Amino acid sequence: MNLFTIDGLSFNKEDFLDNINEYEDIIAIIEELQENLKYDEIECVGENECCNKTKKNYIVEIQGFINQRYSDAFKVPKGNGRGKRK
Repeated sequence: MNLFTIDGLSFNKEDFLDNINEYEDIIAIIEELQENLKYDEIECVGENECCNKTKKNYIVEIQGFINQRYSDAFKVPKGNGRGKRK
């Protein structure tokens, strides 16, 4: 199953090595931004764990991303953060 495609390169659920459920929030962001993202190809020192056939890997950088939908998770309560005086 295709998760997202960046600059013609498909990233598939079946190829994901980690627990994909831990990355649901970032996957949603990548899906939203995928049309504007680019990737760089890098070469690792050893062969990839996923297939042990190549040293090539791909990196995509997202410098920063916040919008109303995601900012609710980062809201800070009003005040100085020191609590109320009695």
